[in-house]
Amino acid sequence: MHIEFDISGSKLRYDAGDHVAVFPTNDAEIVDKLGARLNVDLGTVFTLTNVDGRFDNMAIIILVVYSVIITMFCTLSLKTELNQTTT
Repeated sequence: MHIEFDISGSKLRYDAGDHVAVFPTNDAEIVDKLGARLNVDLGTVFTLTNVDGRFDNMAIIILVVYSVIITMFCTLSLKTELNQTTT
């Protein structure tokens, strides 16, 4: 995919090699429905822990809430409504 942005007239500057990153997010309504379906309080704070060993020499403590993880880092797709049950 090739996309061009016209930044003329803006205060943005482009140098060769610059890039733009796109970070998609899940729809808030879908995240809320999933939280309700799983009976999870999306505002609950928890700690992410390094388990892969790549950053053993770094003390990183990350406090985050479920809604952020589900909104920004999970890929959700609705094939059926979450409020329907299947047998």
